[in-house]
Amino acid sequence: MQLAGTFIVAELGRRILNLSGQKRSDVAWSLLIGLLIVGVLVELPFVGGILSFALAVLGLGTVINYVL
Repeated sequence: MQLAGTFIVAELGRRILNLSGQKRSDVAWSLLIGLLIVGVLVELPFVGGILSFALAVLGLGTVINYVL
């Protein structure tokens, strides 16, 4: 996974942990939860390639937005 995708995975994990009722989400748990979900979804036959491409584009946009 690219560095840009890591930002998206961490954000996905953080949002899921916030939905579960945790007030403060740890970065490591956010990454673990996000990586598990995205890792399973990327391995799906038809959806995996599209999801990988979307993850790369969204992650790159997030990094550019963060830098600027």
